[in-house]
Amino acid sequence: MKPIAFTAHIGSHTSSGSANTLTWSTTKLASEYWNQTRFTAPKKGLYFFALSFMKNALFGDSDLTEDDVYLKLYQNGSFKGQARSGQDTGARGTGALSMTLYLEQNDTVEIRVDADGGAKRNITDAYFTGFALY
Repeated sequence: MKPIAFTAHIGSHTSSGSANTLTWSTTKLASEYWNQTRFTAPKKGLYFFALSFMKNALFGDSDLTEDDVYLKLYQNGSFKGQARSGQDTGARGTGALSMTLYLEQNDTVEIRVDADGGAKRNITDAYFTGFALY
């Protein structure tokens, strides 16, 4: 049986306003369970997910990302946890999250990006990995 696993990457992303579902530019491994924005569980079981990113506060002279930036993990549209890079001026910060979730077949997991007050957010080198434990 083929392992159920994926790794997705975003080189850079800029947005503002309300939370956006991220579209990942590169996906490795189980592409049949992945559609660039979300993972769909092919069977019920326990799954592990890891998420990391860097907030790029130095993006352009007028586009500084100084507020908190969050990458939020959702299961079937329900918030489960977040990676946060705290408020900072003129620097890069990182955020990370690891969690285990029980998923039913066809449950979905997606990542949304947000910032305090909908402020501009510039992120770089974001990675999202997941695999079935059983």
